[in-house]
Amino acid sequence: MDLSGVNVGPVLRREAARIDASLAAEEALQVVEYGCATGGSSLVPLGAIQDSISNRPLRATMNDLPMNDWATLRSTVEPALPNVDFAYAQTSMYCPVLEEATVHLAYSCFAQHWLSEGAPTTLPHGALWANQLARDNEQRRAWEETSRNDWERFLTLRAKEVLPGGSMVLHIQSSMCDGSLSEGAAVTLQEAKCRMLRDAELTEDEAASIVIPEYMKSPVEILDPLCFGSNARVWSVEELECVRMPCPYREEFGERCKTGCNEPLIVDEIIEKQMRALHAFMDSSLEDCGCKKETIKAFWAHVRAIADTNPSSLSADTMGTFIVLRRRVAAVHD
Repeated sequence: MDLSGVNVGPVLRREAARIDASLAAEEALQVVEYGCATGGSSLVPLGAIQDSISNRPLRATMNDLPMNDWATLRSTVEPALPNVDFAYAQTSMYCPVLEEATVHLAYSCFAQHWLSEGAPTTLPHGALWANQLARDNEQRRAWEETSRNDWERFLTLRAKEVLPGGSMVLHIQSSMCDGSLSEGAAVTLQEAKCRMLRDAELTEDEAASIVIPEYMKSPVEILDPLCFGSNARVWSVEELECVRMPCPYREEFGERCKTGCNEPLIVDEIIEKQMRALHAFMDSSLEDCGCKKETIKAFWAHVRAIADTNPSSLSADTMGTFIVLRRRVAAVHD
């Protein structure tokens, strides 16, 4: 149930129409998605762009890491959007992706919180994310700095690729304004790791190495390089919205309970869906931490036991920061 692309659809539709009106009749509209994964969240944004432009060629470059499942991506986007001319850029979004001054409209959905080089440090106190530590914690500061450097580099690279007057639309998974996480699931996952420590299923060193290489920036951290320094001179912030997005599984639970169905059965089905979603984005990171299969299995058993019959304990009510950037026609000088 991937809604990350849905949320940027209306903005991309508007920005594509604006750019379309400024282009020569036969000129192709060049679009790029940074961090496309396997394309599930790409269909709505690309469809919105396609529907909002005149009868001109639409070229879309799909960018992600070389180890991405490119075969699945192709089989997802190409049959669904046969009139789009697709290209594929197999490289990190923190590297140059396209030639300079070639992109009219860029976007990224739920990808920019992943760190370019993986986890910069281990994490204490059962934390899986640095956001679960105090703001003055030394390890957290290292993750914060790594994330800031990634974000600034991303903006600098995109400023070279996006044409003056072009736009970049981003949906960034974020933290709360105080830097903490909004998701109920994050608390449960940390508790599971702490229980394994308590029960001597993990040593302190093993537990500290079990981390997810993401850092959720606060809205302030997202805005900072766009207000000061070189990126502020080439990008203008056109829109900014911070939203706590409801967990789709909890919403499904509420709707299904209204029908008078067997509530315990619904609870079990919803929790299993939540568990599958967590497995999907966490298992590869747990394996990369060097976790043995039996350790990962024990971790998920603790998570399921803590969740018990309460879907709120695995809620994915994430914070999303939606930001629309315009590439300045002329750089602003200090």
